[in-house]
Amino acid sequence: MRKYSVILPALLSLSNNLKMSSQTNKILIVDDEPDVIEFLSYNFRKNGYEVEGAANGTEGIYKVSSFNPDIIIADIMMPSMDGIVMCRLLKSHELHKDIPLIFLSATQDSYQAMNAAMAGDDYVSKPIKFSILLPLVEKHLLHGKHSVENETKQ
Repeated sequence: MRKYSVILPALLSLSNNLKMSSQTNKILIVDDEPDVIEFLSYNFRKNGYEVEGAANGTEGIYKVSSFNPDIIIADIMMPSMDGIVMCRLLKSHELHKDIPLIFLSATQDSYQAMNAAMAGDDYVSKPIKFSILLPLVEKHLLHGKHSVENETKQ
């Protein structure tokens, strides 16, 4: 029994390292409507994602630094700082420029939708159909991982 007391800590350490290497994708949801954050958080968590929420662009900027998301889903029109301004600030920063950003909006303003499409990586109109949003998120996460893998191989 005594000989296992030496092996057990090594196995626990190996187990912890394996858990850390199988990292869950992180999604930051930035929207001023708590119901939207709750709905999306529930559905993404149910699909194995780690999720954080932010109520506006300013809070979103701070959460990006602390949470380090793999993808951001953001509303366009929000108080304090809208999603387009937040996106442009993040894309201008070296550490955050490659984080995919999907915009959500209920706006019928084609100029604003065009600005969002030019600033971000994709656009989904409200009301949100999770069955449409989930494949978009997966596509961007897959694309982003392949881009990083290709850069590290070169």
